[in-house]
Amino acid sequence: MESPRRENQASAAARRKAAARRRAAQRRRRNLFLTCCLLVIILIVLVIVAFNVNKPEAEKKNTEPTKTTAAIDRTAPQADAVAVVIRAGALPAPEELVTNIRDAGKVTVTYREIPDVSKGGQVIADVLLTDEAGNTAVVQATITVDDMAPVIEGAKNLNGYVGDSVKYKAGITVRDDRDPLPKLTVDNSQVDTSKAGTYPVTYRATDDVGNTTIVTVYLTLTEKPAGYVEPDVVYGLAREILDQITTDDMT
Repeated sequence: MESPRRENQASAAARRKAAARRRAAQRRRRNLFLTCCLLVIILIVLVIVAFNVNKPEAEKKNTEPTKTTAAIDRTAPQADAVAVVIRAGALPAPEELVTNIRDAGKVTVTYREIPDVSKGGQVIADVLLTDEAGNTAVVQATITVDDMAPVIEGAKNLNGYVGDSVKYKAGITVRDDRDPLPKLTVDNSQVDTSKAGTYPVTYRATDDVGNTTIVTVYLTLTEKPAGYVEPDVVYGLAREILDQITTDDMT
């Protein structure tokens, strides 16, 4: 009985040793494979490095990324001049003196030098155009300074009766050296036609650039005298009498 047991134990020990040898052999093979892979990777890296070091300079330049060069704007802006008429001291904005601005980008409009518009006459204004790239151009525009206010003619003190209407603009004319149609207004806000008294009446004439003339006259209202007959009534009676004493064949 003892002999078979020893044989079994010896056989089991032999199997364990054989298994251990196989595992050891597998580990050696795996380590060898990993070592070979690592050597191959190192070799590839060394070849790439050596290739780039020895690569011709011209070929290196050809493989570099192409740099894009932005276009440089050297074209100055352009615009057309606009002639304007102003009253003395009313400096226009520089944008009012140019039109049809032409440029690839945004253009800033300024005066190169502020023109003197304090007195009548013509002034040449230098308008400076500047684009986003810093290019500049100057446009010369004509400013006509009108310092002559309209003239009010025929304004004089008025008389009337209480309760009657007043023809404030009768006999009044307005003229201007440049504006053919100056505006005339009458301020009679202080007049009370229901009461006798003397009231101010103000005439104001303004041309198209704002020059203004003001003339003040006075309206005197009195009570109608006893027996007063309205002019329209007198005219109507005269017309009737004239129709009665005249015929168609009279010359």
